[in-house]
Amino acid sequence: MGPYGYQTIVSKTFTNVPPNNLIEFKVGIWKLDSWDSEGFQIFANNVEIENLKLSFHDGTMMCRNEIWEDLFQPLSFRLKITGTDLTIKLKDNLQTDTWFEDLWDESWGFRDFILRLAVPCVNFYSECNYTGALFQICQGEKSKLQNEIPIEIKSILMGPGIIVKLKSPNYFAGVIQEFTSSQPCLMAYQFPKVIYQE
Repeated sequence: MGPYGYQTIVSKTFTNVPPNNLIEFKVGIWKLDSWDSEGFQIFANNVEIENLKLSFHDGTMMCRNEIWEDLFQPLSFRLKITGTDLTIKLKDNLQTDTWFEDLWDESWGFRDFILRLAVPCVNFYSECNYTGALFQICQGEKSKLQNEIPIEIKSILMGPGIIVKLKSPNYFAGVIQEFTSSQPCLMAYQFPKVIYQE
C-alpha cells in the first residue's frame, strides 16, 4: 500500500481481540527515496511502539527516482492489550521541512501486515456475534478437555488451523460436532465436553 507522505496516518481498528493475550504484529515498511531522518511512527492503541528514523542513503537503488536509495524494513512486535479492541496506526513525519518535497522525492508504503495471537486461543461467548460472557481455552493450557463450561455457548471465535469438537446429548442428538472456523451464532446449550486441538 502506498506511496504515502505529508504526515499521512493509516489506521485500522480490530474488534473482538481476546484480551490479556500475547499478540504478534508484523509489518514491512518501505522507505522510498530521500528520507531526511524525519522518522516513521507506529502506534498500538495510541501508545508508540516504533519510531523508525532512516536517512538519505539507507538502502539500495531499486525504484522510483535515481538519486536516492530505497529500503524495505521488516518490523516485528509482541504486545498485550487489556480491552477487546486494538487500533494500529502508521504515521510518517515526511515533508516537514520548509523547502518543497513531493511524494516523488520522499514517501513510504507498507506490505505484509500480519496480526495474530502468539498463543492461539478459542473464545466461547454467551451471545451471538462474539458478545456476552467470555470463556477461553488457549494452546498449552494444562487441560485440552473441558468437562464443564460455565456459559451457554452461542458463538465461537477461533483462528485458522484450530479444530473444536462439541458433544452434548442436547446438541446434534449427542453426535460430536466439529468446527474448523468461527461460528457467529449457534443454538444455545450447555456443553459438558469441549475438545480443543491444533
